[in-house]
Amino acid sequence: MEVQLRIDSLLWKATNNNEIPADPLTSRRLQGDEKASVPINKFFQQFYQTNARQIQTMEGREHTGQVRNKARQEREEKFRQGQLAALWCYSHHLAD
Repeated sequence: MEVQLRIDSLLWKATNNNEIPADPLTSRRLQGDEKASVPINKFFQQFYQTNARQIQTMEGREHTGQVRNKARQEREEKFRQGQLAALWCYSHHLAD
């Protein structure tokens, strides 16, 4: 099943909640279960309300075997010095 949302129909609204509705696509609950919300992650709520405003730019770079050695070493050094916010590496496994 595929779902496509029209971006012009989305409404983004800032709120300050203690709970959010459970995602009906990913949450599993018994029929008739009254608890239809989950607690918010207070760390991220506080981060976005305070620290995130101070971040002007955030940069992350790939850190995989596809990156040339010199570029990888430069990225690692920038990451150690705090000049690069994130490095990521992913692996792709095919199902048997």
